[in-house]
Amino acid sequence: MKTIIKEDDAKKKSNCETISGQKKEVEIEDIFDDKIRRLLILGGAGVGKSTLMQYMAYRWSTSGLWNDKFDFVYRITLKTLLTTGWDRDYDKEDRKDELKCLIHYNLVAQGEVGVKLKEMP
Repeated sequence: MKTIIKEDDAKKKSNCETISGQKKEVEIEDIFDDKIRRLLILGGAGVGKSTLMQYMAYRWSTSGLWNDKFDFVYRITLKTLLTTGWDRDYDKEDRKDELKCLIHYNLVAQGEVGVKLKEMP
């Protein structure tokens, strides 16, 4: 018995090609040019998405990469974003600024115990 699997060329395209219709290499210094304000990095497990984000944050903090574009860089994992109940530690008034509470929660979860919500920008 002979089995032949026909591959669908449309399914071979990566998510990047599906979304933008193109793939191109970009130097890390040029990722946030004047036109780009947000960045979505797609990829399978283990391809280096988290490592790239850590490297970008490291370069921002040590070499001044994109310091003219960002005052702060926060690393918030998708797991933290999807966790329910993180906001229960904040009162109703504080929760009006949900992003600030989420960043504070994430910093405290990473061991930054001296960070106070009221002192954050």
